[in-house]
Amino acid sequence: TITTLVNGQTYNVSAVAINTRGTSTTATATTDPTDRTPRVVTPVLPSAPTDLLATPGDSQASISFTVGAAGTSPISNYQFSINNGSTWIPLSPITVTSPVVITGLVNFTTYSIRLRAVSAAGTSPASELVSVTPRVIGEEPNDPYYSNGSLWGLDGIYGVNAIGGWSRTYGDQSIVVAVVDTGGTTHPDAGPTVPGYDMISDPMLANDLDGRDSNPSDPGDWITSAESSSGYLAGCTITNSSWHGTHVAGTINAAANSIGIVGVAPNVRVQHVRALGKCGGYTSDIAAGIIWASGGSVLGVPSNSTPAKVINLSLGGFGTCSLTYQTAIDTAVGRGSTVVVSAGNSNDDSQFHRPANCNNVVVAASIDSNGKRWSSSNYGAAVDIAAPGVQIFSNLNTGSRGPVNNTTYGAYSGTSMAAPHVSGVIALMLSRDPTLTPSQIETRLKVSSNVTPFGGGVCDSQPLKTCGAGIINAGQVVP
Repeated sequence: TITTLVNGQTYNVSAVAINTRGTSTTATATTDPTDRTPRVVTPVLPSAPTDLLATPGDSQASISFTVGAAGTSPISNYQFSINNGSTWIPLSPITVTSPVVITGLVNFTTYSIRLRAVSAAGTSPASELVSVTPRVIGEEPNDPYYSNGSLWGLDGIYGVNAIGGWSRTYGDQSIVVAVVDTGGTTHPDAGPTVPGYDMISDPMLANDLDGRDSNPSDPGDWITSAESSSGYLAGCTITNSSWHGTHVAGTINAAANSIGIVGVAPNVRVQHVRALGKCGGYTSDIAAGIIWASGGSVLGVPSNSTPAKVINLSLGGFGTCSLTYQTAIDTAVGRGSTVVVSAGNSNDDSQFHRPANCNNVVVAASIDSNGKRWSSSNYGAAVDIAAPGVQIFSNLNTGSRGPVNNTTYGAYSGTSMAAPHVSGVIALMLSRDPTLTPSQIETRLKVSSNVTPFGGGVCDSQPLKTCGAGIINAGQVVP
């Protein structure tokens, strides 16, 4: 190291080696002269760790992450901070790499966790937050709606036998379930999510002043009497905002956090893909949402960095399965995504309703707490499985038009509520065995020994109104 040089002044450097026998030939620097200009070297901080995943355990959580670039100095340790809803508490520096087990947590308390990498150059920015709710695997949650029996779809006689699935897993955060629907809203009982997308191409339906964008939040889908009577939305049903996507997502993965409800798979992550707006949505937008959710390419849309293993479609309409629908579904299934579809709410044969009549989908009919077909549920040979879909409590919002910030729950009925029960159970299956293919999952769901029989042995007194192989049973199908 040559010192006492002047910053900004360029020097040419030469050197010789000397010993008792003489002096070597002269060596000169061969690099560009600007490389020999003394300057202040700014330390480069390490990059923030990425890809945080949290797996709950008994009074603990296992956190895995991807190490970022080290910067100018090697990473010496990691600084975790944890928040249970009040203040951020720094933990002692940890020198081991991923995964890291954090102990001393309180079961059924939801924690937010972030970490920074530390080196001699300084400390990285904070990572993205990850949430986790420690619990004993198989222990029943203490969320009020579950404890008081309101969530019959989880623990009723004809529910999905959630506790049977929970004896093996509450879900793994590596499993993503896409909800192709109206989008999501902020709710304190919402489970973990990954970035989604707004696929609505028509600003008039989108209700957010633009077309497709990276914000899948639900601005509301209300229709006023004036809109219904004339203009672009003429003929659409007058209604307040439904918050349909919020409700569906809650059934899949609402947090086990001692408030409100709990979802079928509370530790998997939901990806909101907004394709339904005012007066419904276009098949082209829904199809784009299916393709993108599975990790496929959609023109003009950034790639999906967290593709979904399960895609929930609580939607549909009368008509044949179009080429647009079938191509999107085949693309998703070909990429390893299981597509779950609601049978429809027309008290009709599902063969006449799309996308329930498409190939390569798992179609869910709706049953009530007596194990019988809901009176409006579609039925028939196209239906694969039945699931709870009557008086299903889940997360909602009280905004009649735009969303408001509150803690609200409400009960909906329909095959739209049955489908997320199925999606949640499939997410538990994949949490235990992520190598399961869509065809293997469908086959496993419909094995007679894996389902709960209908009340009285049949879902409907009319023989042609069939509801699939039986009622989905997490205790039987989760490996």
